[in-house]
Amino acid sequence: NVVSFFEQLSERVPKLEAGQNPADYILQVTSSGSETGRSIDFVEEYNRSALKQENLRRLDELPPSDKLDLQQRSASTLRQLAVCSTRWFRYHWRNVTYNRTRIIIAIFVSLLFSLNIKHLLLPRVEDEASLQTFEGCLFAGFFFLCAGQVILSIGVFGDTMMVFYKEQSVSMYSPAVHLISETIAEVPWIIAILIIHMIVFYPLANLSPQPHVLGNHILAMFLSLLMFTSLGQMISVLLPSTRTAFLASGFSLGLLNLYST
Repeated sequence: NVVSFFEQLSERVPKLEAGQNPADYILQVTSSGSETGRSIDFVEEYNRSALKQENLRRLDELPPSDKLDLQQRSASTLRQLAVCSTRWFRYHWRNVTYNRTRIIIAIFVSLLFSLNIKHLLLPRVEDEASLQTFEGCLFAGFFFLCAGQVILSIGVFGDTMMVFYKEQSVSMYSPAVHLISETIAEVPWIIAILIIHMIVFYPLANLSPQPHVLGNHILAMFLSLLMFTSLGQMISVLLPSTRTAFLASGFSLGLLNLYST
């Protein structure tokens, strides 16, 4: 192998120490300063060695590249999804700051906007001002909760972008698997936020307890939280830095707020 080639090349070349990383050893031995200090031309020595001839012989024995039946990834799509999802689940579970912050935001936003309309009963609202107040607080409670998901997801996803780029460069996971696994890992925490919202906001806002109204509200909130979380991840991936992503998120949320009202 390559390590044996360097060790047998000359007595002036140091041996691989026990426990030393072979890659570090090769980089240390072949550095320009080390090569000049020992007066050894490693390129010429390799060209004259039997190792080169053996490598060339093995290359000639390989079948043509168009006849190779090789997969692009090292594992199947299901295996990639299982491994990547497990990693993201563990990452979110250990990220206490992220989880604690969004739970606190969910409680605060739900309390803040529900208490503003607690005195209003929608069936008894008669004037336009009270109706606008009710609708405004209802929308604000929904929008600020979702906006918090965008900001927090940018910070978390931005911290893992370096690992993401490295994995993509070596084709460890397909981009679709990475995206799906991150979305799957977010679902339990989105459900937790949704439960907090329904326990705090829904009864204090005196919203209808009818099953079809309750079901529509839960579905709309879940899909909205999932969409805004994915929006933050998308912005973080598309832009070169986390700081730029935060700036773009403010602009994006402003547009969403403008056209939603």
